[in-house]
Amino acid sequence: MNAALTCCVYSCERSFVMPLHSSCKRVHGVCPGAVAIAAPAQSAITSPPFDIREWRPHSVQPHGCIASVMTSNLLGAISWGAFAIEIAINWALSHGYRYTLFGELHSYRNVSAAMPPGVHLDGAGAWSSAATINWAKPRAMLELLERGPHECPWVFFLDGDAIINRASASVEQVLLQPYLSKAPAAVKVVLACHSPFGHNGDCLPCRCCRAGHCPADELALLPRNDGSWVNSGVVFAKNDARGEARRMLAWWASGGEGACDPMEVPKGSSNRAKHRPAASRARTDRSGPPQPFASRAPPIALLGEQLCAQRMQRRFPDAVDVLNAAVFNTPTWFDPARFAWFDSRVHTHLGVLATVVANESRFGRSWACLSSSSFVCHMYDVPAMSRLAMVRAKLEESRPALGAALVQRGERYVSTTGSSPQSGDAGPSRETSCPTLGVAINSNVRYSVPREHLLRSLELAGVPMNQVHVFIGGDRDGRAAVSTDARGVRYYAVEHDSIDFSGLVHIGERRDLFPGVTQWFYLHDTTEVGRGFWPAITHYCQQLPSCALPITCRWPSSSMGLYDASFVYSAAANATLRRMKNVHDVPPAVWKGFALKEEDALLKECQQLRGGSCAMIRKGNWRDASGKMSCWSKELGRDICICNVVEALPPREVYSAGSAPRQVASFPCADVRKFKANYGQAGMPYTVGDAAKYVLKP
Repeated sequence: MNAALTCCVYSCERSFVMPLHSSCKRVHGVCPGAVAIAAPAQSAITSPPFDIREWRPHSVQPHGCIASVMTSNLLGAISWGAFAIEIAINWALSHGYRYTLFGELHSYRNVSAAMPPGVHLDGAGAWSSAATINWAKPRAMLELLERGPHECPWVFFLDGDAIINRASASVEQVLLQPYLSKAPAAVKVVLACHSPFGHNGDCLPCRCCRAGHCPADELALLPRNDGSWVNSGVVFAKNDARGEARRMLAWWASGGEGACDPMEVPKGSSNRAKHRPAASRARTDRSGPPQPFASRAPPIALLGEQLCAQRMQRRFPDAVDVLNAAVFNTPTWFDPARFAWFDSRVHTHLGVLATVVANESRFGRSWACLSSSSFVCHMYDVPAMSRLAMVRAKLEESRPALGAALVQRGERYVSTTGSSPQSGDAGPSRETSCPTLGVAINSNVRYSVPREHLLRSLELAGVPMNQVHVFIGGDRDGRAAVSTDARGVRYYAVEHDSIDFSGLVHIGERRDLFPGVTQWFYLHDTTEVGRGFWPAITHYCQQLPSCALPITCRWPSSSMGLYDASFVYSAAANATLRRMKNVHDVPPAVWKGFALKEEDALLKECQQLRGGSCAMIRKGNWRDASGKMSCWSKELGRDICICNVVEALPPREVYSAGSAPRQVASFPCADVRKFKANYGQAGMPYTVGDAAKYVLKP
């Protein structure tokens, strides 16, 4: 904590029997002008103590309050939470806002004591703790509102995975001026629906009901799990002297005074069934049988707080406004420019729903929003490893601008990851520094164009180029065995042409050339990377959980992935690599067929030594709690791959305008895209069949 930034830490307990009261005790820090809070009423149901950490600008009186809830496990050195919080804190300070982080002191072990009265967790199972943490959101907002309009004129809540994407934008610019200044005076809370489509903030043709304009037939309906359903990951509340906003948040935090028990939502309601056909059609591109939209969610108890937010909108229709998600709660798959064609047309409600569902399914882990001008990007459907790569890359991109904005306001930069902005430093930040990791590019003397394309993408992604090693198979032209270009990239002339294994064979045979390398990330030259690549592959910088991690277990990896250098140099690995070396100068077309049969030979050697066969994942044995393919093995207690999601993207012209379009396989967790020729596939996507992936010409 930095006392100069007036960072305050409280331990707070709250009663959630109406009326609500709080008891807060300062743990440490300096908090001038802190509001005295009354002692709690006696109650059998109280929330667990909050660990409240607060940063406020010292140059001005804060004119707004930003809040997040984050559990301690998400703030560790290898989790995405600390990176997200660093962006949010410094964005808030750069605009003169107070930032308050609510955490748990006792890990929410007493789940029942943390739930509002009358809200049950029956059937939630392993989701119970997550459901409890979700209910901390309205309580945290209420905690700030009760400080009064002078201390918190408004509260802007950000879920931990809702990332400030456009740090130059303010709440006033995005919400207050274009919407709240024109909204009815009664509006106190602003929510977003799931759909990012609409005009002037409207969610039409979805039925999200703007304040004061909700038809009676809609008000009578229960919340729906469709495109009209609100997403409460980002919420705005305007404080007022009469306490109307506080009464609304108290109603929400108390579970609607018992009206928000998720067990009371009829699972078979005709309203929900009405939207299943479009959702089922939209999901036919997923593996397995089509699933209705309602069935893809975790147990309904997990989303009880969000359901209650929807009920709050129905309960206070004139005081709650609902805007489309593109305004301030944009899903990661949405880029306004990319969907301009869609947004400019008139669509039916089911048409919008089908589009939202299909894009959440196919592109829920994409970086589209983070590359757009959207204000907030919400990663609610993104796996943890992908979140880590995305947020680290966004922090690295945002840090210089945030640092400059803070200097202009006379504020100091706050680091929660151990790094701060450095003037003129365009290289990777310290938390993504891994000087012992080498990026090995397996190339061929015939592939100069794709090789340079990949090198440019590595440079733009902020990869330290002096850690990039290029192995050029079939190079018998008498060039220097090792050379370095102006960027610091090192090139190695490899006389044999062993196709996918040229680089690995050379590394295993010439370990003397790489004294400082303890890990290798092996890439093919027919790839490109994005800005999330370096943060993703340095995740295991201190130690790999195994001797090698394939880039994916979903499909064969073409030997791409992370390797422990000591394993590559081992006798077992070298025996395999000697078998893969084209010592007799077999023609490339013939050796390609042999390499195909031996694909991932070194990765399989590691799996035999350490366990964790990819075949188990391909059978679907390892999935995360939401049913998605996961690299995490419960049996082994570790990851066995880097990214178990492979997306077949539309073909594109990669190497020059007018060139033959290449099929694209995307590995979003590592921000890597692999290209292959379009012929020989009979129109099939990259991930269907392996033999057609192997071509001799780029």
